[in-house]
Amino acid sequence: MAFEVDVPTLDIYTGRWKWSRDTAVYTNPNHADLWLARDQEVIVKGRNMRMTTKESYKDGSVRTWVWDGAFDGVPRLMRFQDTGETELQIAFIIIAENVGGDVYQSGPTSPGGQFRGAEHFVLTRDNVKVWGSMSAQGQQASYFEEWFRVE
Repeated sequence: MAFEVDVPTLDIYTGRWKWSRDTAVYTNPNHADLWLARDQEVIVKGRNMRMTTKESYKDGSVRTWVWDGAFDGVPRLMRFQDTGETELQIAFIIIAENVGGDVYQSGPTSPGGQFRGAEHFVLTRDNVKVWGSMSAQGQQASYFEEWFRVE
């Protein structure tokens, strides 16, 4: 006997978001001192999402990356807009109505070196909280990020 299950969406995620440097916590010192600012535009339509993230670094450089895909657990490439370089692959899933998760792994030519990790995030109308764990060069690190809706 078949039954139908309502699949939640994360349409609430659509909007513009700003990373909070004040509340971010990174056990990896490279991340703790990497960014000055991060801005994100997210468009969710049903089970699909396009995420564009602009990152301003402490060295004065600015880069923007894009991820475009579905919440289906299939890894898709995240590419920098300026060069087309692949930083990593990310696979997103929806866990509950306002909860999502992802796993990620860098590519063999990633400018950020070799790393992999996992995150889960909880959304409210104007806030996204992200808890993550990653492994890079044999070192484990955890982190917390918070993003606030700006539009």
